[in-house]
Amino acid sequence: MFKKYYRFRVAVVIFLTAALMFGLVAAPAASADNTYVYDTAWHRDNSDTKVASNTSENTERILTVYYVKGWGDDAYLVREQHPTTHKILSWFSVYELIKGEPYTPGARKVLNPWTNVRSIYTVQGRTTVDFDARILKPGLSKHVRELGLQSIVNTLTELDGIEKVRFTVNGRQYGDLYKYRERDLSMVRDGSEKPQPEPQPELKVYLNDNQWVWSPLNVSGRISDFNGLVVAKLKTKQGALAVGYAWIGKNSNGRFSIDLPYETPDVWWGKVEITTFYADDWTQGPGQTIPVRFVHW
Repeated sequence: MFKKYYRFRVAVVIFLTAALMFGLVAAPAASADNTYVYDTAWHRDNSDTKVASNTSENTERILTVYYVKGWGDDAYLVREQHPTTHKILSWFSVYELIKGEPYTPGARKVLNPWTNVRSIYTVQGRTTVDFDARILKPGLSKHVRELGLQSIVNTLTELDGIEKVRFTVNGRQYGDLYKYRERDLSMVRDGSEKPQPEPQPELKVYLNDNQWVWSPLNVSGRISDFNGLVVAKLKTKQGALAVGYAWIGKNSNGRFSIDLPYETPDVWWGKVEITTFYADDWTQGPGQTIPVRFVHW
């Protein structure tokens, strides 16, 4: 009886040793920031050979990534191919969406630049990506926000073995983020589709150069094809005298009127600076600077 038990223990030890030696029990790969990335995905390359994403070979591969292009409800996804020699392809794919540089004119990054990937875990084609901070930039419209999340899903599902993707933040589940999303190419456009050119905002301010002004100064004008904030600032060489704001709604006619009450300065010359900021991501839009002269009563 004792001999049989001893032989069984020896057999178990031999089996576990062989499993460790031949990779049957594999540890998760550590990323550059020492967080573990559980990556079972395979990369779809242009050849018939599928290369495991945790291979040690220093071979350049081509990743397909998706960026957002356009603004508001007219935004869509564009497909790009980026080379990499990184071993953990799923992690690097998301990193490209955060820190990479899109080369398509007008394409932009909408993921939060201060977030990092804590882990990527894939089981039977279902992948969970855990971030350490909010995933997207603040101030995005609902449509652009959905495109941003879909850009991650489309990018990761370019890797074989990943079929669905969901998201967590610091391991926590938040509403729709934790819902599995599948690959969706309905909002993807390529250059071959020849999309219509996007209308560019045009700013017109109803002030003449070197116009005589007094308090309160009314700054009015119109900006077409624009949704966001208009800022009017009256300045001299000594600094700002007054600042005012106007909001341009998505379906408005683009007209604005801003009153700038101020104390008459000792100098005769100043300027009015008009700056605009897009509602989607607060990047700066068209602007204008107009020199003015102060009336001294």
